[in-house]
Amino acid sequence: AVPLLAAGLGVVTHGMIPLALVTLPPRWGGLGIGTYFGAFGGAIALWAVAVPSGSLVYGLAAPALGGVAALLVYLLP
Repeated sequence: AVPLLAAGLGVVTHGMIPLALVTLPPRWGGLGIGTYFGAFGGAIALWAVAVPSGSLVYGLAAPALGGVAALLVYLLP
């Protein structure tokens, strides 16, 4: 399960870079990439503040994330 989760997070993390390059005009590509990495780094830095450590939090977050993902797959066309 851990290698599958790591592969999924790798796709999400690195799949956003081409999206940022395609979405913005070519001259603003660097701004899009920098904004993405800045937001990602800020989110990682705030993770320890926002989520206390403990197995209960992670045990509850995983089913909640799965439920939200299932709901989005069901509702989106």
